[in-house]
Amino acid sequence: MALNFLKFEKNKVKAATFLTDGCGSSTVCGSFGAELALGKTPDELVEITGETILKILGKFPEENRHCAFLAADTLQDAFNDYMIKGTISQEERN
Repeated sequence: MALNFLKFEKNKVKAATFLTDGCGSSTVCGSFGAELALGKTPDELVEITGETILKILGKFPEENRHCAFLAADTLQDAFNDYMIKGTISQEERN
């Protein structure tokens, strides 16, 4: 299992954390994904993919490449959750 948490300020990611109970490769990829998210706008955030993470890591074992894609997916899930909660909060204020 893997989870990402994002905090936005002024339309940019101010804080990003990653939590996993997976293998070391999952931890490395999740950590890089969280680092990549820092300072990104929503439009830039959606561009972070498993391939993006793998490019930064450079050489990575073939059998563990899927960890980069899982990390990117959890990052996108966190962003989607943030957007849903943001939308709900705006509706409740009106």
